[in-house]
Amino acid sequence: MKHAKLLILLLAFGLIISGCGGNNDNTGTDTGTTTEEGATGNAGTTTNAGAATTLKVEEIYKANCVSCHAVDLKGNMGPNSNLQQVGSRRTLEEIHNQITNGGNGMMAFKGTLSEEEIHALSEWLYAKK
Repeated sequence: MKHAKLLILLLAFGLIISGCGGNNDNTGTDTGTTTEEGATGNAGTTTNAGAATTLKVEEIYKANCVSCHAVDLKGNMGPNSNLQQVGSRRTLEEIHNQITNGGNGMMAFKGTLSEEEIHALSEWLYAKK
């Protein structure tokens, strides 16, 4: 009976952890945005007043981060998953490193997100102060 409860608990934990990361469909399609001049840029690199950048980064966040960090950035996985003011607690480099390499319960997104997407997401989160 004791072992059954432990097994159920471990399975539930595994399901929760496997849900983190959201939709990681990496089909190789172009994720760029268009600048005012008509040139295509990668995730969040645009020259038209930043509006497209914010929308693109929010799409990246919703597709990959919401399941663990929530739509409002309050976090679903405990106090360490709250990103509402992460820029006041972590440097840009620390945020970038955490997204890239994971750790402390977070999966790594290196290989799932492009370097440009990780950079744009890091800057967007760093601005949360």
